[in-house]
Parts: sequence; C-alpha cells; structure tokens
Amino acid sequence: MARRESRTSLSWLRDSPVAHILVALVITLVWYVPNRDYVGRFYLGHSLFFCYWVLVGATFYVLSRRPSRGTNALGAALIAVTVSSVWYLPNIVSLRHVLATGYTGVSLGERTLSFSEPYTYVRYLDVMAREQLGPLFFAALAVTVFLLGHRWMGTLRRPSDHRRTVDGRWIVGLWLLIPLLLFTFSLTMNIRFTVPALPAAAIITAAGWGTVSNKLVSRGLLLLLVMGGTVQFLALSFDEPQWVREISTLQIPRFGELNLLAHGGNILLPSSGATDSRYFVLPDLLKAVRTDMLAQGQANARVGLLTDTHYLNQVTFSYVASAEGYPEITLSSLAAQRNGPVLYDRVFGSDYVVLRRTSAEPTGERRRISFALAHEPPALFREVFSLLEEYPMPDGDVILLYGKRVRLGEGYDEETYSEVGEVAARFVGPLDAIILDPYEQIEVLGRYYLGQAQPYSLEGAGVSDEAGLARRLKEVTSEHPRIIAVFWSPRQSEWRPLVENWLNEAQYRALSDWYGGVEIVVYETSRREGECGAFRTFDVSLGQGISLVQAGIVDGLARPGDIVRVFLRWRAAEAIHEEYKVFVHLLDAQDNVVAQGDSVPAGGARPTTGWQVDDLVT
Repeated sequence: MARRESRTSLSWLRDSPVAHILVALVITLVWYVPNRDYVGRFYLGHSLFFCYWVLVGATFYVLSRRPSRGTNALGAALIAVTVSSVWYLPNIVSLRHVLATGYTGVSLGERTLSFSEPYTYVRYLDVMAREQLGPLFFAALAVTVFLLGHRWMGTLRRPSDHRRTVDGRWIVGLWLLIPLLLFTFSLTMNIRFTVPALPAAAIITAAGWGTVSNKLVSRGLLLLLVMGGTVQFLALSFDEPQWVREISTLQIPRFGELNLLAHGGNILLPSSGATDSRYFVLPDLLKAVRTDMLAQGQANARVGLLTDTHYLNQVTFSYVASAEGYPEITLSSLAAQRNGPVLYDRVFGSDYVVLRRTSAEPTGERRRISFALAHEPPALFREVFSLLEEYPMPDGDVILLYGKRVRLGEGYDEETYSEVGEVAARFVGPLDAIILDPYEQIEVLGRYYLGQAQPYSLEGAGVSDEAGLARRLKEVTSEHPRIIAVFWSPRQSEWRPLVENWLNEAQYRALSDWYGGVEIVVYETSRREGECGAFRTFDVSLGQGISLVQAGIVDGLARPGDIVRVFLRWRAAEAIHEEYKVFVHLLDAQDNVVAQGDSVPAGGARPTTGWQVDDLVT
C-alpha cells in the first residue's frame, strides 16, 4: 500500500503542469541569472528568458505524458524547437535578414550565390561533411538515411506498417531537412544557420543503428559511434593528440588527401596556429583600458578598433567585452571605413585606439592609414594619444593600445579646421613647428593635418611670466626654420598678444589669414640668418620723420614654395601721429609685380603711432 501511495504521489507530480512550470523556471533561471547583462544586448533582450521558460516547461510536460503517436510527435517537435531556439532566437536578426532578402536577389553585403551553379545545392551538405560532422560521421548519417529510406519504401506496400511509422521519427527527420532546404535555396551563405540541425543528425544516426535486429551488433555499432566521436572531440580540442590527426589523414591514389576528421576553416586547434592562446590578448587589453579610465576619471570610454584579424575584430571584441563584464566600454569599429578623412575623424573621436603593427605591405586606404599610425604616426596623433600597451603576437605582429591625453573643448568648427589643416600641410614640413593657442585645438587639427611638424603648447613648460614665454619662444624658433601659429580667438590664452608681438619682432612674418574664428600666421625664423650677405645701409627720408636706414634680402636663393625673408630697419626722427603700412613688392625679371605684402610695421607689432624719437624699428 505504501508503494501504491508513493506511485500515486509521483504520478500527481508528473501530471501537474505547475510542477513542470516550476522545474522549467529553475532551469531557466540557472542559465539567465549569470548571463542577464549579456542577454539584454540581444535583439529580443530579456524576453528570451520567458521564451525559454515556456519552451522548456512545455517540452517537459509533453514528454511526461503517456506515450502515443500524437504525444511522441508533439514531444519530438518541442525538442526540435527548444534545441534550435538556443541558436536561432539570440540570432533572430540574422535569421530575419535571410528570410527577408535571401529569396529576393537583394544582397546586403553577403556573398551572393547563383542557382545555376550545382554547388549551390550541396554547399551546406559539403560544410556538414567536412567541418560540422566530419567525413566518417557524415558517411554514417548517409548510410543510416539510405537504410531508413529503403525500409520506409518497403512499408509503402504494407499500409498497416506505414501507419505505425507516422510518429515522432518524422519530426526528427524534418528537424534536419527543413533548415537544409530553407537555407540551401537562399541566396546567402552562412554555415552557422544549419548548426541547430546537427543534434537531429546525431539522433537519426544513433536511432538508425540502434534498430539493427542483432542487439550485439547494434550495441557495437553505437559504441563505435561514441568512441569515434570522443576521439574526434579530443583530437580537435587539444594540441597534444597530433599523432591522431596525422594517422587520420590518408593519401588515396587518384583521389588525393582524405582527412577522416572534421576539418576546414572553422576547425581550429586551441593553442596552435591561428588559435594560439597568445593571440588572446583581449582580456588584458580591456583590463588596461579600464585601469586607464579610472586613472583619468572617466566613467565611459569609446575604443576605436582599426584592426580586423581572426583574433581581434568587431565580433570578438564585443563578445569578450560583454562576457568579461565591461559595459562601460563601447566599440567603434573603424576597420570597415574606407574614406581617409572620415577615418581620421573617427580615430580622434575615440578615447582609445587599437592598432596592429605588421610588416605586411598595406593595401587599401584603411590599411595604409592603420600602417602609418602604427609605424610612423603623425606628430599631432602622438601628442593627442599616448602609447599605453604593446602586445606581441606569435606571428611577429604587435597590437598597440593608445589612450587619448588631450580632449577637445566645446565650440570648435571642424569644417574650419579642415581648411586650417590644408594650409598647414602646404606651408610646414617635418622640420617645422606648430604653435597652438589654446593647445586643445590639437585634437581637432590632428584630424586634418597628417604631417610631422612638431606641435608646441604655450601652457606650462616653465611659462609663468613674460621672461619665461620669451625663453620658450626663443627655444622653439632656434630649433625650427619655419613656424605656423594657430590662434583660436574665442578661447585664446593670456599670452596671445605677447606671443604674436614677440614673433612679429624677432622673426619674419610671411602671411596670415582667417578661417572662421581661427587665425593662421606663418613665420620664417632667423635660424638661417647667417646665410645672408651684408645688408645695404641707407639714409632715405620718407617724410613725416620716418627714415629707412637698412634693408636686405636674407636668402640669396629662393625656390618655389620658399618664403623670402626681407629685412627692413626704420628710424623715427620725430613723433608720428599717423598710421603707416609697409608695402613690399616681389618683381620678376621683367620688373612685373607678381606678389605683394602690406602690413603694419613688424607684422603689426610696431604701429608707427607708437614709435619714439630715434627708435630703430626692425
């Protein structure tokens, strides 16, 4: 009687929908709780939890019913849907894309196939044979399907037997057949789409071999399947069983090489070649970014990824960042960007930049830019970004992590700096210098000026008074033959007038122009003053008490693109009450004026109304 009561109690538990709902809830929670942050990033988001809960609960409930043809069919269908949903539901966007475009001839960047090619109809079977199952297990599946098909053909002549075969076994067959047909006749190719059908292939093979009439033979065949699967799993999951992989590769006359194990581009050993564990630097890279973020006081950061390798790309970065728990780090994938100016703009818009230094000759705009940044980055990039880490790779490449150190303020017009960058590229070379006031302009100018001229800041570096500023400017001008000063008027420093006056008096102001709120002034320095000949001395009175006492051209030879430095010295014989400008004309061999410059004396630093008697103005 106790046994009967126990069976009755267990029967009630088995028949209770509430019990199955609770068991399914526990199982779903075990999966969901540790992965809830990652789950929220999928298209379906946290609704995946309820989808899996319903599917698992319904599957358990139906499988607990008493066996019948209908129950078996429904149970098999629920198993197929539940197992397949593990892959299809998180990737429903890709699945929806194939269903929407794969049958219309519309290609959205994937490799498009043609129905006139025979390979189109066997491509998924080919992948299944080579990579997903392996030749031996695919052959076992093919033999099973053939024998089951032969047996089924025999039942067509016996209607009573035919009726008995219409049950859950058909559902398992459709589980394998429907994805293959659905994606075979799609114009897109993605081998992962048929992965959820592989459990059906295993069930069909095991069930088919298990129906052999001789039980001893049946069990032996199933044991061979399990042992073969275990050997293949170990041989492809670890590096050590190299001898297994070697003996599994046969050379067959007139056929060539036959690899009995699964093989192909998606079969990678864990610590050899492309899957060498030393390639897995992403956790260390993300940790370095977070450490630097905390040191810089940043709550969030954007990482610009300029590499697209098998071990470091958009997919792997996003996956590891999610799996390892870095929600504050977002990815800006730059590897697909082909437009150079846009690419540089996005590089400077990132808080961190990841590059790959490689010896391979670059092809394409994006690779050339990445190559240049990794080997000889522009001077302004080196100032804005600091090299934080280097990660050597097994193939000799090096992954570089840069962190931004200069951040852009508000109010800068990028279109203006595009013109400023063009001017800088035209007038300064790698030996020259760029003075920036304020210095934070370097972040926006670096997007458009890609040269090697050295940038300088007037902030810090011992500049605390006029004397310190003069020393700083003297150091800069003594080291560089040409200076370009970039002043942003809305936010200039207190040193701006002093800087401009010092440069105007001590150096050769060649030209200046305005681009929006940005003024550019180009100076040729006195660094090569010793190359000039003797200046001519005059005593020419120009009226109003102004005399020209000395003049000369500093450079004896001027080539196209050079700046001609003109030296003029004036004396004031009396106080001057009017503003005068200096006009300088450039003549060709026929004495035609080809260029001219006019400005307040000393580049605007010494207006005539401020001259004192007997002053010498240069």
